Amino acid sequence: MPLGATLVHTFSIGFCSTACFAALASLKYSIKPYSVSAVEALRPHISPMLPRRKIVKPGSQLELVCRALGQPAPSIKWFSDETSLSSNSSANSPDGQSNEALLRLFDLDQSVNITCVAESNLGAVSHTIHVLVKNLPNAPRSLLLSSVQAHSAQLVFLPAERAPNTDPVSHYLVEVVMHADLDAQLIQALPDDRLLADNRLSMDEYEHLLKSNGDRSKTMFKIVTNATQSIPADSLLRKNLVYNIYLNKPVIFVNFTSLQPYTEYSVWSRSFLADGTSSEPSPVYNFTTREAC
Repeated sequence: MPLGATLVHTFSIGFCSTACFAALASLKYSIKPYSVSAVEALRPHISPMLPRRKIVKPGSQLELVCRALGQPAPSIKWFSDETSLSSNSSANSPDGQSNEALLRLFDLDQSVNITCVAESNLGAVSHTIHVLVKNLPNAPRSLLLSSVQAHSAQLVFLPAERAPNTDPVSHYLVEVVMHADLDAQLIQALPDDRLLADNRLSMDEYEHLLKSNGDRSKTMFKIVTNATQSIPADSLLRKNLVYNIYLNKPVIFVNFTSLQPYTEYSVWSRSFLADGTSSEPSPVYNFTTREAC
C-alpha cells in the first residue's frame, strides 16, 4: 500500500464516519505511490540538461543557469577547472527539492571549460560546458517577404557577408513562428547543439531532427544551403522599389507551407559554418498570411 494512503487512513480512523471510510477506501487506490515527498530520498540530478557547448564571440558576456533536483535539495557550485567561481544561488524551491545557481561571465577572450556540480549527502553529479570563444559568421541580410498566400509564404534574403577570420557559410537556418508565440528566449535559443555540431547530416536529415525537437514544437524550420540565384527579369519583385536592394545580386529564396490563414507570423534566420558555429539571429521580420477564399 502506498505510504501516503497509509498515513491518511491511520490519521482518520478515530473520527471518520462510515461514508468517510468508503471514501478513503476509494481514495487509497488513486493516490500515487510515495506521494509524501518528505520521506523520499533522491540523488542529485541536473534538470533541464545543460548544453555541452556554447559558442560566443570575443568580448562577449554569457549567463549560465544550472538547476538541480534532489531530496534533500542539493547545493550547486560552478567551477573552471578546479577553481570555484562566484555565482548567485537561489533559495530552495517551495517543495524543498531543487536549487539553482546563476553564473555570469564577462569579457570572454579565450575558450574555457565550465562545470556545474550539484551535491547532497547522497552523492554528487556534474556537467561540463565547453565555452568556445571564436569569431562568428555574420547573419543573413535583408530578410523580406517575396510572396504570400493563405497557407504559404516565400521569403527572400541576401547571403551573409563573410566575417573576418571565419570559414565560409555552409547553410542557413530560417525559423517561423506565430507572432503570438514569439519571445526573446525563443529567438536566442538554438536547437540541440549536438545537431548543430554534426556536419555529416544531409539537409533532409538535419531538418527532420530539428523538427523532432519537442521543446521547439511551435517553431517551423527550414534549412537552406548557400546556393544563390538571381531574381527573374519578369518577377514582380523587380517592380517594387522595396526590393531594389536585391537587383543584380545573388539571393536565396525559402518557402514555408502549412501556415494558418490570416495569421501574423515572425521569421528570423541564422548563418552556420560547417562545424556548427552560428551567427547571431537576424532582425525579426513580421508578415501576415492572406484570408482563405
